[in-house]
Parts: sequence; C-alpha cells; structure tokens
Amino acid sequence: MKIAIAATLALARPFYAALTVQCLWNWFVSGAIHASEIGYGRAFGMFLLAYAASNVVTHHFEDKDSWEMTRIVIDACVPDDRKSGIAESIKRKTENPSPASSQILSPIIACSLALAAGWIVHALLL
Repeated sequence: MKIAIAATLALARPFYAALTVQCLWNWFVSGAIHASEIGYGRAFGMFLLAYAASNVVTHHFEDKDSWEMTRIVIDACVPDDRKSGIAESIKRKTENPSPASSQILSPIIACSLALAAGWIVHALLL
C-alpha cells in the first residue's frame, strides 16, 4: 500500500509542479511583463524545460571517477584514529536511510507553499 501511494505521488509531482508554474505565471509574470496568461500545457512545457536545464547544471557531479577521487582525498585527510568512528557513522546512516516518502513529499510541500504564498499575495495585495 505504501509503495502504491509513493508511486502515485511520484507520478503526480510533475503535474502538480506544472499547475504551480501556471498559477504563479498567470498571477505575477503575465501582468508584470504584459504577456498573455498561459494554459496548463504550456506551463508543463516550461516546467520540463526548467527541470531539464537544472539537471544539466546540477548532475555533472555524478561522475563516479570524480566521487572516487573525492573519497581518496577525504580519506587521506582523516586521521587514522578517527577513521573507525567515521566508518561506523557511515554504516549507521546507510542502514537507516531517510525514507523515500520525504524525497517524494518535499517537492510537493514546496509547491503547496509556493501556491499558498502566491495566492495570498495575489488575493490580498494585487
């Protein structure tokens, strides 16, 4: 049951983010730059463009060789008497990783907060 809920939320996340983009654009950007309001399809395309651009910028560190070199440098900097404690801390962290639900819910919560803040500003101040 938890897996089904997590999968549903993971699949719904980009569509909810596109709704957030659409609302924020229509509330703030269209009036500020005298552009037309956008529909859901165009907002989804803008979300995909931003997502792709952010992945290009942020995922260049996923190169395994870079991580291996970083591990070697850090290992050389750690004193021998502290290595066992660090290894135990890492082992505990890998045995009890943060739940996947938090990784799925974080962007949904962020979009909800952005929508709520945008709605408040739009309704009360504009």
